Amino acid sequence: MRLILFDLDGTILENKSAGTAFSWYLFKKGKFGIKQTFYSLWFLCRWIFKFKTEVFIKDKAYFTGLSEDEIFVLGAQFVKDYLLQRVRPFIKERIEAHHQASDIVILLTGAPNFIANEIASRLGIHEVVASEYNTKNGFFTALPPNQHLFKREKLTAAKKLCDKYHVELFDCVAYGNSFNDRFLLEAVHVAIAVTPDRRLRRLAKKQHWEILDTAL
Repeated sequence: MRLILFDLDGTILENKSAGTAFSWYLFKKGKFGIKQTFYSLWFLCRWIFKFKTEVFIKDKAYFTGLSEDEIFVLGAQFVKDYLLQRVRPFIKERIEAHHQASDIVILLTGAPNFIANEIASRLGIHEVVASEYNTKNGFFTALPPNQHLFKREKLTAAKKLCDKYHVELFDCVAYGNSFNDRFLLEAVHVAIAVTPDRRLRRLAKKQHWEILDTAL
């Protein structure tokens, strides 16, 4: 049994950030107003000393006050209307090949869970570990995400998955596209760089990892 760990943004999807694209989708639907703008700015001021340069990535406070139920419905519609058309065909083939090999395919992503879960169900992915925004009583709050998979946090999540399935991290396969994914890619047995950014491409060549590009 092998665990196959797929990133979402820029790996399965052509888009660099499904979360950002969904935020624009909500903005166009008039879901973001003065309240959300205020809390987003508040978040930056409140948490900049803790998160430093990553504060903008951690800032999900513009969801403050929005209903979980409504966002989950809109997220599913967004995936159907927008994201499914941006699944890389050659990655979809890889996922299907892993299924045929009886591998356990897991989506390990910094994208929000309400987007990641919908994508995974459409692609037949077994399990999802994604970012979880802070909520209370069914509504999103201005607090930092309960879970946000970024850089080393993704590696930590992968180790927990290995414990769950009783496998070693070194026996896993991981797909990623960003230099931020290097912590996970360097820890697994097989690392695959998908249309990698410049720094990851350089690292992949140095480490003799497989590189998958759009043209393939």
